[in-house]
Amino acid sequence: MSELPPSTTKTTNNSGRAILIVGSVLVVLAVLGVALGRDGGDVDRVVRDRIDELSANEDCLGLQAEFDTADRNNNAKVMDLVDEVMRSTGCYD
Repeated sequence: MSELPPSTTKTTNNSGRAILIVGSVLVVLAVLGVALGRDGGDVDRVVRDRIDELSANEDCLGLQAEFDTADRNNNAKVMDLVDEVMRSTGCYD
């Protein structure tokens, strides 16, 4: 079996290392998304901030209003986010 010249081996190792780093970063980002318990990536930042503020104030009526608005606009992403926040805030208890 013939060996690759040293310069080719070094390039191959660097390429493999770069792929490993990129893959690791993607995995970390995916885990953080799951750990935070929210996708919310497609939800407008202003809407997310408003939902977070309502949650911090335990304003279940305000959260319900956000949910109803999202429902009228057929926005399933916002509805899912608000539902999750309402559960964690204790609005259904």
